[in-house]
Amino acid sequence: MKKEYVCSLVSSPSEFQIMRHKSRIFLERKESSNAEVTQGHLIEMKDLESQKIIGGTYLVIYQEVVSIDVFWVDSEYERKGLGRRLFSEIKNFALAHQCKVLVGTSYEPDQSLNFWKKLGCTVFGEISDLGEGKNIYYLKYIVV
Repeated sequence: MKKEYVCSLVSSPSEFQIMRHKSRIFLERKESSNAEVTQGHLIEMKDLESQKIIGGTYLVIYQEVVSIDVFWVDSEYERKGLGRRLFSEIKNFALAHQCKVLVGTSYEPDQSLNFWKKLGCTVFGEISDLGEGKNIYYLKYIVV
């Protein structure tokens, strides 16, 4: 008897669902490659007074590269140097794990490409004309 399969879009996935899939991707990569891949690492930024999480980043190491999968700062806390501080933590994390390069993406006009450039990141790839003035920029930062 032939097995049947179905795919469905999960419109509002829970954090658990997302982490389950990311963990599975990590295991698949690790099993199919001799390259070093580490489980994702989460760095959170917290307002000590309110104990509110106001920013964070999710990172994955692949060989000597740190991939910035998620990077955010709560809009209420933007333009206070916290994005720069979070990026500094990512650089420290990379150095502590003997990584040489950071990579990430910027979706324009939704995110600030200028923010990443001010941090010293350079564009190494681009997908343009996605409609409504949207572009994707692939960024890198050399740590050492």
